[in-house]
Amino acid sequence: MKNQKKAEEVAVQRVQLLSPLLADGLDPAKASQIKAAICEQTGMSERTLRRYLARYREEGFSGLKPKTRGRKPTAAAIPEEVLEQAILL
Repeated sequence: MKNQKKAEEVAVQRVQLLSPLLADGLDPAKASQIKAAICEQTGMSERTLRRYLARYREEGFSGLKPKTRGRKPTAAAIPEEVLEQAILL
């Protein structure tokens, strides 16, 4: 629950950063100026900003949430039957 709330907060911050770039009819020169200003203010690379913008356009708000790290829980690496046979041996 806590991680979900943190992910929401991060996504909200990212949307706020991107909001000037989401205006309709924004010409490329003005967009480039806005990107440069955002990068200068935040210390973020332009590539990261472009990735956030692309993910927002593809997936919407949920695309701006940070991805989870680590492995997803899976079944045991050794099937239980094999483990039982090994114990018997």
